[in-house]
Amino acid sequence: SDSAALEQDAEVVAFWAHFDEHLPWKLPELSFDALTALLADIMWWVTGGHELFGSIVEYLTTPSGFANKLVAGKGPQPDVQSFAQALVLISLTGFRRPALMEDWTHLFHVESWLPEQQQAVLDVVRAFQAQLAECSEEMNDRNYARERRGERQFVAFN
Repeated sequence: SDSAALEQDAEVVAFWAHFDEHLPWKLPELSFDALTALLADIMWWVTGGHELFGSIVEYLTTPSGFANKLVAGKGPQPDVQSFAQALVLISLTGFRRPALMEDWTHLFHVESWLPEQQQAVLDVVRAFQAQLAECSEEMNDRNYARERRGERQFVAFN
């Protein structure tokens, strides 16, 4: 099964364990569905969440805010270098980033991947982008209906 294969993948197991090493995320047992849900959640927050809710700079301007790097035994307090890196990072993320619908294929030409692995990744990305396009059209249709009722459009992601 997919979950059994995940449990045999040392990198996936280490990735999963990482979330409870420093802060108690209380993730469920590693499974394909649980990993899929976690990755989808992370992708949402680094793309749509940032777009919808805006900057998190207020959480990074104090060392007792949100630590960008967790170090065993240090708690939530970052070291000076990590704090400075977080400030640089947040200053750069205030700019508009490449859209999810842009061409990302250059990222999936990994030398260690077999051609069929590269193609499989490209197929997933293209299917995801096709679903995003359908979602965009649905939002446009809903916005049109809202506008006709005298309501405001929802334009955060479109």
